[in-house]
Amino acid sequence: MRTRQRFIIGGLAILSFVGSLFLFLILLKRPILMTSLQAFFAKEKISALQVLLIALLLMLILADIAALLYAVFGERINKSRIKATEIGQIDIGPTAIANIALNSAKASQAGIKSAKAKVYAGHNDQILIYLNVILYSDVEIPLQMAKIQERVKKDVEKYTGIGVEEVRVKVSRVELIGTKIDR
Repeated sequence: MRTRQRFIIGGLAILSFVGSLFLFLILLKRPILMTSLQAFFAKEKISALQVLLIALLLMLILADIAALLYAVFGERINKSRIKATEIGQIDIGPTAIANIALNSAKASQAGIKSAKAKVYAGHNDQILIYLNVILYSDVEIPLQMAKIQERVKKDVEKYTGIGVEEVRVKVSRVELIGTKIDR
């Protein structure tokens, strides 16, 4: 998930959480919550509206906390991938995987000027790799980007033993090879 989307989700979760907490505190001051709690402990009949209102507010607060945690931690891999061998364990960090992906992309000779890589968790213990590249102007973009995807997937799987679910390439800019002289 993109940083901007996570930021928006986090901001909305905080606003919703504060609003829900504010409403919950208002109910706490009002007799509606106190009578509900007294009726619950006294085993008296509680109105359905009271129960529904309290349950909805509590569910909203829990949903806000879950959304905030998702926005903060997202899908990004923050821990190592551990491979067990006969001798012991091998920890492969997300930075190492991203560097392998970058080296593979640059080694594919596909006209890349610069690139950035991010590694995310995928399904079934596989990973997703996102490459953001700046290309030179003399590149056939669809053909060369497909070449990069294949090379990155093959190399990451070969060097780490971790399955790659998907390699996404975003071309953010195309730059001229030589310098341009204005007269």
